[in-house]
Amino acid sequence: VTLTNLRTTGMTFADTVMAGQLGARELAGLAVGVSYYTLSFLIGLGVLMSLAPAVAHAYGAGDDARIGVYARQSLWIVLLLSVSMMALLWQAHWVLAVIGINREILPIAVAYCEAISWGLPAVLAFFALRFVSEGIGRTRPIMYIALLGLVLNVIGNWLLIYGKLGFPRLGVIGCAVATAI
Repeated sequence: VTLTNLRTTGMTFADTVMAGQLGARELAGLAVGVSYYTLSFLIGLGVLMSLAPAVAHAYGAGDDARIGVYARQSLWIVLLLSVSMMALLWQAHWVLAVIGINREILPIAVAYCEAISWGLPAVLAFFALRFVSEGIGRTRPIMYIALLGLVLNVIGNWLLIYGKLGFPRLGVIGCAVATAI
């Protein structure tokens, strides 16, 4: 569970370190974009966190059918959360402007939010399945998937931020695309 949580923060850490090489303006845009994205992510995560104890209760009672119901219903919740949280991310241009984000970094932050928004449904589905898995005491598969995701994120960052191996150099947007994937 701890390693899975470290993966979540590890992606943001990797994004920041790797995008930091682009310059102060880009790093500032990334920081604002990540902060705004984190709002959507944490709202979704907060709703889904109730799944693990509910599944654990059903598992302890031997009610396997109830676990399946929780898993299926959580994916419907993910769909609703994804649509609403993506809509929130797509409003970054005016929300960030209203709160006074510097016009120089605003386009970078907005582009980051729009690009990373496409990965939100998958990350919320991952967390729904993670909490089901944790509820039945199977944490290793989720840990391995999370660590693989971190490694692939670093590779994707290297390819898309800097334009390596024939990929386009996308800068901060490449960082968002790699994280979304």
